[in-house]
Amino acid sequence: VTDKTRYGAVISIFGAVITILINALFIPKWGYYASACATLCAYGSMMILSYRIGRKYYPIPYNFRKISFYLGTSVVFSILSFYVFNRNLITGSAFLLLFLFLVYKMENQTLKKIFISLVKRAN
Repeated sequence: VTDKTRYGAVISIFGAVITILINALFIPKWGYYASACATLCAYGSMMILSYRIGRKYYPIPYNFRKISFYLGTSVVFSILSFYVFNRNLITGSAFLLLFLFLVYKMENQTLKKIFISLVKRAN
């Protein structure tokens, strides 16, 4: 929108450098765990850079309260599913359905608007 695509390339290179450095330094000691940590650090830093740069050139009014609710709910459901219910498939599926139901209830009006616009566009 603002013709700042070069920032995307810079952010991607920054993430690649972080990934390579963490992998080179920690894979000999930690193995695959280091790769997972490198990926988390790279994507997290790229997300923060994208947000900070984007806020300067094309600010988007994110609803951080809703984002935090969805993130927190999914983390709690994951922890319960993996550690309390010992990775039980039925319980995990129930948590997923409950999460999708919560999203549907909270985003019902927005989902209807999106669906109506898609139907209009298809006709």
